[in-house]
Formats: sequence, C-alpha cells, structure tokens
Amino acid sequence: MNFYAKIIFFYLKFDEKSDGILVGFSDGVIRYLKLRSGIKPTGTEKKFEFDLRMIQVLKPHTKAVTFISVDVKNQWIATGVC
Repeated sequence: MNFYAKIIFFYLKFDEKSDGILVGFSDGVIRYLKLRSGIKPTGTEKKFEFDLRMIQVLKPHTKAVTFISVDVKNQWIATGVC
C-alpha cells in the first residue's frame, strides 16, 4: 500500500489554470495530477463535480518523497528524500 508523503499545488505562473498537483509517495513515486471540475445539472439543482486525471508518473527515488519544490521562476521542479 502506498501512502502519500508530500503534496504541492502549482502556482498560476507554472500552471496557467493552477489545477496541477504533484504528489510524492512513500515508495518513491511522483504523480502529476490535474484537477478537473464541472457542473452537472440534476433536476432543478446544479451539482459541482470534481475529479483527478493522472497526467504523468515518475519513479525517481527508492525512498519516500519528502521534499517537492518549484524554483522562483517556476521552470524547474526538485524532489528529494530523507
């Protein structure tokens, strides 16, 4: 079973919709996810729906990812383990 160790939401400059999420897991895997939202009419009401779409999966580490950072120009991502 994999447990997440670190989560980071991207800033507007890095991700124009600010809907990107990087998640680091205990097994060294990093997943890049996009949050999608929509409105689904249900009779007379509108229901907001949200889901996550996996964009990319990387395994750069063999230990739990405990550090995720984006540089000040939002061009580079650094990850690390302890």
